[in-house]
Amino acid sequence: MSSLHGTIHRYQLIIDKIKGNSYPTIQDMMDYLRESGFENSQRTVQRDFEKIRYEFGVNIVYNRLRKGYFIAEDSRINVEQFLRLANLSQLTQIIAGPTAKDKELLKYISFESKGTLRGLEYIAPLFRAIRQSLKVKISHTTFYRTEAHTYEVWPYMLKEYNERWYAVGWVVEKDEFRSFGVDRIDELVVTDVSFNRDLKPDPAPFFKDAIGMSYSNQKAETVVLAFHPFQGKYIKTLPLHDSQSILEDSGNVLRIQLFVLPNIELKRKILSYGSEVKVEKPEWLAQEIASELRKSIGQYE
Repeated sequence: MSSLHGTIHRYQLIIDKIKGNSYPTIQDMMDYLRESGFENSQRTVQRDFEKIRYEFGVNIVYNRLRKGYFIAEDSRINVEQFLRLANLSQLTQIIAGPTAKDKELLKYISFESKGTLRGLEYIAPLFRAIRQSLKVKISHTTFYRTEAHTYEVWPYMLKEYNERWYAVGWVVEKDEFRSFGVDRIDELVVTDVSFNRDLKPDPAPFFKDAIGMSYSNQKAETVVLAFHPFQGKYIKTLPLHDSQSILEDSGNVLRIQLFVLPNIELKRKILSYGSEVKVEKPEWLAQEIASELRKSIGQYE
């Protein structure tokens, strides 16, 4: 197991142990890691806690009353994101295994689309540029034009949405934040010129109340959707947004509430469910969705 995969696996074991055990002690953690093949000491485990907090934003806290460790509530989202990364790391480690048998594993894995794999070679250099605050030059082609354009960018974050990865950064010539689909990057150059990321606002909060990658000048508002109960089963297991809460769950309807920006991705998501969903609030959004549905019907008349 490579050093990076080994480290991520070790961190995953620590988080799994704390999530699944009621306030484990340092000794509990040491024993658990040793059973999984990791030699360690009390100082090593404490250093792991510090690195998990610093590198992944997962805050592991000691409870004096329970005499054990727990994960702070404000780290919940970061925990889920880290575990997703860890599971992906395990998959890539299996695929990259040293034996001929391991090499055949790709026969048993079906990716959704070949297209979504394009540009993944840029993820690692972009991540390095973000970590080291280095300017990059991105040659990028949008879906709206055929010629590529080169931008000087201060990269701030990587974000995944709808099976695609995006680089979010401050575009110097445009004096604004933009997102670049990595599958549409034609060339990437990481320069040795640094930038001060504190000069611009962190873009992450812009996406907190958003579905997808589109910016919106509108403010987040409450959206109420009523789903057919069968479709509702999927909505419960795969929420549309972190803000999703259930207002009613009966044999007739699953009614949910979201607090989101009313951007284009939200509307497309609602339209994708067709007759399985009805917008109840806000009224203006219900009217827009109804108008789009009437246009669709008109194409068949």
